[in-house]
This record gives sequence, C-alpha cells and structure tokens, in this order.
Amino acid sequence: MVVKRRKKKKVKEKKPRPPRRCKFPQNCRIKKRSEFLVIQKQCAKYHSRHFVITYRRVVRDDLKNASPRLGITITKKNDKRAVCRNRLKRLIREVFRIHRHKLVSTFDLVIIAKGEIESITFAQVENELMFLFERTKMLKRRFCQWINVVVEERNNKESV
Repeated sequence: MVVKRRKKKKVKEKKPRPPRRCKFPQNCRIKKRSEFLVIQKQCAKYHSRHFVITYRRVVRDDLKNASPRLGITITKKNDKRAVCRNRLKRLIREVFRIHRHKLVSTFDLVIIAKGEIESITFAQVENELMFLFERTKMLKRRFCQWINVVVEERNNKESV
C-alpha cells in the first residue's frame, strides 16, 4: 500500500512596505495631455545632458496633503525600442519617488528625455535630476547642501 503525502503549502512572506512618503500615488502624476501642454508652453525650462525639465508653480488648497506632480515624456526619436523608453521612465519615476519628500510641494514638473538614453545608469539619472531640482529651486532648503555633498562623494569615487 502506497501512502500519499500532502505537500505543505508555502507560506508567503509579506514584503515590508516602504514608508508612506516613498510611494508614488496617482495624485502625484500628470496624465492629461492638456496639463502637459500647459506646463510645457507657459513655464520655465532647464537643460542637462540627458533631460529637459519644465515646471510651473501651482497654488494648492491643502498644503499638508499636497505633493509635487510628475509627467514624463520620451519620444521615439530618443530610442526606437519601447523597452529602453520604459526602462528610462522607470528610472525617472524611481528617482522622483525616492526624493519626492525633498521637493517643494507646489510644483508640477515635466521631464523630457533628450539624446542617447540607451546606456544611461540610475546614478546618472539621479545626479542629473537632483542637479536640475536644485537649479530650479525645487528642493527644500535643508536638502540643498546635502545634495552637493552626495554628488561630490560620487564624483570622488568615480575618479579613483
């Protein structure tokens, strides 16, 4: 007689949730074409090697729950392959998600990719975007000096 044994069910471990401020909720995204166009036409622009950032100040009613909003534009001119375009979007969203609490909450910004984006790394994206955030004065004052220190440390590591 053969005794069949039941397989034990694997208990899924719950993944630790990130702190609330590190999420990227729906109200932090710019989705409508009309909003993209308003921001791109009427607002200031700053350039870096791989990105153009356009932004506008917005008056928010509830400043406690307000947060900056992000829109991303990457055209087929940058790269024909959707895989590369989507990868860069994920990198930009991740930088924004991580550093969102450091940004002033009264901004809507659109990040436009330009040039070669195929071989760009997360560190490059983060350095350029933080440089642009600081240049546009979107960073809260207490974080401005910290960014300079981090960028200098990374540059020293790369040069060694």
